[in-house]
This record gives sequence, structure tokens and C-alpha cells, in this order.
Amino acid sequence: MKNDQLIMGVDVGTSGLKAMVCDVEGNIIGATSAKYEAEYPRPGWAEQDPLVWESAFIKSTNTLVSKLGHDIINSVEGICVSSQIDGLITIDKEGKPLHKAIIWIDRRATRQVEEIKKLIDCKDFYKITGLVIDPSHPAAKILWLRDNRRDIYNTAWKFLSPNDYMIYFLTGNVLTDYTNASTTMLFDIKKRNWSGEICEALDIDVSKLPDIKSSIHIAGYLLENIAHKASLRSGIPVVMGGGDEEVGAVGAGVLSEGSVLDIIGTAEPIVAPVNSPVLDPSMTLELHAHACPDKWLLENTGILSGGIYSHFLKNFCQDRVTESNKNGVSPYDLMNSEAESTEPGSGGLLFLPFCSGSITPEWNPEAKGVFIGITPYHNRGHFIRAIIEGTAFVVRDVVEKLSNIGLKINNLVVAGGGSRGKIWLETRANITGITVKSPIVEDVTPYGACLLGMVGIGIEKNLEKLISRVIKYREVLMPEKRLYKFYSEMHKIYLEAYYSLKNVFSRLALSSSIY
Repeated sequence: MKNDQLIMGVDVGTSGLKAMVCDVEGNIIGATSAKYEAEYPRPGWAEQDPLVWESAFIKSTNTLVSKLGHDIINSVEGICVSSQIDGLITIDKEGKPLHKAIIWIDRRATRQVEEIKKLIDCKDFYKITGLVIDPSHPAAKILWLRDNRRDIYNTAWKFLSPNDYMIYFLTGNVLTDYTNASTTMLFDIKKRNWSGEICEALDIDVSKLPDIKSSIHIAGYLLENIAHKASLRSGIPVVMGGGDEEVGAVGAGVLSEGSVLDIIGTAEPIVAPVNSPVLDPSMTLELHAHACPDKWLLENTGILSGGIYSHFLKNFCQDRVTESNKNGVSPYDLMNSEAESTEPGSGGLLFLPFCSGSITPEWNPEAKGVFIGITPYHNRGHFIRAIIEGTAFVVRDVVEKLSNIGLKINNLVVAGGGSRGKIWLETRANITGITVKSPIVEDVTPYGACLLGMVGIGIEKNLEKLISRVIKYREVLMPEKRLYKFYSEMHKIYLEAYYSLKNVFSRLALSSSIY
């Protein structure tokens, strides 16, 4: 191990791309980000142009070079990629993307989901794939292209995830990894390969799916033309990496049974490692491949969470944005302060955080976000706190599901941008009744990519030993029994509110589709 060796981790998120450089001790040498947005061309649709990801990568690496200098950047020995999961990009034989990426938030493939359910029993499907049949997953999106964009479907050479696309962009090689393959609805989670049975039933050509490799596999080497644009050396090994929450679990040190990781970003995936392919009898939690080889993750793949917070900021807290620009304080810190000034329970104001559908208490693509209990007493701080509490109730739902499966949960690791706010940590401790830890490195996904990269190029041999050496936690919060009891009663109301509104959600979905 050479002390001057560096690794770059890249995270292609929903709201931006992050690039981070670490040394062999896990110290962050530099980090930067390039922001972009999703496009919502129709109700239920969500897209991103993959060329935006390319530009964001080039911009981020050049920013790092200007910050750190060429001598530092020339010490980068490897690059590892992570990305948002459940997106679909189709490329032709020349590698050209044939459409904008249909990303994870997109719900357009509801008809195709019903078709799949008629072809394959849901329970049998879950036993093979570990997944719920849902429009967020790429297989449904592939069938949507077949039914609505036959020109693209017929021209398709390969169906890629966002991570696969970035690997192709950087190396010219078409590969996927186990974490992304495991979210497609085309993967046998126990055999860890493409499911011939599922692909045949859906009439999807397996040859159009990439070969599957480990998250620590070297996918290829940085192309000369990309290296030139990015101000990097050509020929740098590029390690596969994987999906954001799976790679994030590595960056948060969550590899062992008994821990749960809650990543508060645009979405809020909640994951728990298991040593064997354990399935949830209620078919609520999905089973994905972990980025750590030969492990799995039981997952709530992520409701829109931080995305709701930023939407609320943009539409209802413009004064906080102005104040932030004036004083240099994060507008989210200002929002958190407003929430802290209100009482637990938000004065009886309850928020159902299902702005992109629900996963718990059950999978329901028609579920909507709802504030319940509004009175003249409530001010903006109550609404902000209700968002924090509503998203924490989802975490409690997941923890209860894990307990029902037989896992003993010892701690909740909270990471991502939302972990900067102590009220987010305290609320999750008090609502779940579990000790909350927050890692020193909050951007666990690009950090996890750095760690996987170290193992992938051989700087380190053992991922678990590396993690035990470099991962540290900055905050440990214990739940308050009084508040846990109070929130337990509120959680019952939260569940009752969801089930009471279930038919209303369906009628709203129908009315929007008619219009």
C-alpha cells in the first residue's frame, strides 16, 4: 500500500453528481458536486438526459483538478461509480442513447405492471426476484417502450441502468453489476443471474441485457477522449460500483445483520444487511444484492423524502432562500430551526409522505402526499416538522417489518444530507425507539464508491477490514421513552389515515389519467 495513492468515487444522483477523492486511510482529500434536475413532462413521468450526467462528470472532475492541482489528481489510481437505481436507458449499436433516461420516480408503466401480474403470480415472482411488481422497476419500463415507442424498442441494442450507462461512457464496455441487476425484475436473486423464466414470460431478449459483474470488478479503463475532457490520466481502472443505497451501505459501514441504514437524500432508501437471501413474507421489503460481495440487503427502496423538503423550500420558504443567500447559512438549517421551535407531534398535524407512491405500509403507486389536521393554529414550522415526522414513520414501518422477519435491530445509521439536521436524527430515534448513529462522512455513497474502488484495484484486499479501520461515527442519540410512547400512538393514527384514504388515492389517480 502506497500512502500517496488516491481513489475517486462518483455518485450519479437524482439532483446532481458528486465526485470525491480519498486516500488509502479513508481521508477525504477533496469533493465537489454538479447540480442538475429531473424533468417531469407529464403527470407520473420523470426523466433525465444521460448527456447531463456526462457533462456533470466532466465539470466535477475539472473542478477537483482546479481545487487540488494536477499533482494530486495524477495520483488517482482508480475510479468507482455509483448511481440512482431503477432507471432505464436504451442504447443502439453505436452506443447512442435512444431516449432520455426513465428514472426511478417515473410511474408511467402501470398498465405493464398489470400485464406482468397476469402472466406471473405475484408470490412466484417475488420468490424468484425478491421484488414487488412495480412500475419503478426497469422491466416494466422496457415493456412500456415496447407498447408506446416501438421504434426505440426495435432499435435497442442494450437496456442499461444509469450506472451501466456511466460505465459505458467512461470505458466503452457494456456491463452491469449485481446491485443494479437485482432491481430490474429480470434477475434471480438466489441464483444471482438473469432469470430465463422471467425473461421468457415477458418476452425480453436476454442478449439485450449486460453481463453481470461484482461491485469490486474492474469494468475497464478510462477512455483517452474522456480523460482529456475530464483532466484525468487515460487508462485509470474503473471499478463497477453499483446502486446508490447499496454502495451507500458500504460507505456507512453497514455490512452486518442487526444494523439498518437510512439515507436521507432526494429519496430515502432504508436498507438492512442479511447474510443469506431472506424474503419478507408480507412481500413489502425487497431483497437486493449488497455491494459487498456475497451479501444481500432487505430494502425499502426509497420514498421521495429530501425531495419533498426541497420542494417545500422552493415553493413555501423563499424568504429562507433569500436569508440564506444573504447570511451564508443553509436554507435547510433555517427550515430545521423552524421545525425545532414547534412541539413534537406538530400540534396534531400529520403528513403522509407518499408524493411518489408508497412502499410501506404497502406498495401503492397511487398513494399521494397528504397533510391532515390543518387548523388556524398551525404555522409553517408545524408543516416542516410534520414532513420530518412523516418520513420517520416510514422508517418505523421498515424496522417493524424487519423485526417481524426475525432480525434483531440494534442500531439505526442515518446518513445523507438530511443527517446534518439534529432534529432529523432525534425524530428517527424517538419514533423507532432505536439508538441512532450518524457517520462522520455523511455522503456515504461516493465515499462507499471510494472504498469499493480501493478493494477493486487491489489497494486493500478485504472490504470488511477496510471498513472497520476507516468508518467513524460523529453522533450517537438514544431515544426518549416518553416520546417513543407518544409517537407510537401517532404512528397508529398515521396507519389509519393511510388506509382510510386508500380509495381516495385510486380515484385521484383515475381522474388525473382521464384529464
